[in-house]
Amino acid sequence: MGAAYALYSWSKDLKFGVAVTSPFGLRTKYPTDWAGRYFGIESSITNIQVNPNVAYRISPNLSFGAGIDISYLDATLSSAFNQKVTGGATDALVTVKGNAFGVGYNAGLLYEFSPTTRVGLAYRSAIHHELSGDVTNTGTGAFYALKPSGDVKAAVTLPQQVTLSGYHELNDKWTLLADVQWTGWSVLKDITVNYVNGTQQNATQEHWRDTWFFSLGANYKVVPGHTLHFGTAYDMGVVKSADLRTPRLPDSDRFWLSTGYTWDISKAMQWNIGYAHIFVKNADTNLTDAFGNTLVGNYTGSVDMVSTSFVYKF
Repeated sequence: MGAAYALYSWSKDLKFGVAVTSPFGLRTKYPTDWAGRYFGIESSITNIQVNPNVAYRISPNLSFGAGIDISYLDATLSSAFNQKVTGGATDALVTVKGNAFGVGYNAGLLYEFSPTTRVGLAYRSAIHHELSGDVTNTGTGAFYALKPSGDVKAAVTLPQQVTLSGYHELNDKWTLLADVQWTGWSVLKDITVNYVNGTQQNATQEHWRDTWFFSLGANYKVVPGHTLHFGTAYDMGVVKSADLRTPRLPDSDRFWLSTGYTWDISKAMQWNIGYAHIFVKNADTNLTDAFGNTLVGNYTGSVDMVSTSFVYKF
């Protein structure tokens, strides 16, 4: 998912901006006949946020910024159900879809100790969404009576975040950067799907934990207009244990290595490209649902990411 940013300088001390980003998201999909189909087949969550904001330089060293987060959340979750436990012969397929808007806010402080050293502190609030949508059930008999197709509602809250960042120029060639971020994922304890025209509920227990992200990077100016970037990071997983690690998000701790390049084409134009490899720690899963279905196994994986951006000043 891409992102876009715009900044308007009203004066030397007053700036207005807007950002369009996708800070949270999820995509996993498995064959409909795979061994863990009763715990999840498709999981798709898209989050797009529009963030108008304003920043003001309070003093030569201190600046303050704040904004409103307008958040759109769209979700699709599907899984199979073993109808043999309700007298059926084949699997049922249950697909839940919903979307909603939510509103939050963000604020931040930037303190410049000198032209070469600064520290920033940022806060982004939690955002609550009341999703409305529908459920489609291909089941029959007793199971369909238990979970019929129709309109549903669900509540999802995206977490609050606190980020502390540092920047220091060692000399005219090298610059060091660092980030520490805390994310309050423990707000997501479960997702309950409520049928509008009935009393049935389908609860997905998550019980995620709050997480920390630590990163350290360096910039190296090869020659004027050409800069290389290097970085590493530790990203804590949200899942506490194997009995909570579902196929929808088989999450675990991750380690990042990244590099990049910036070309200042002119005073008005800049081009960036970056690459990151994410090492994902092996993680076990050991699940049993209320109907006796089980999923036991181990997840392994890695991620390669390539990104690019273009900056134009006018």
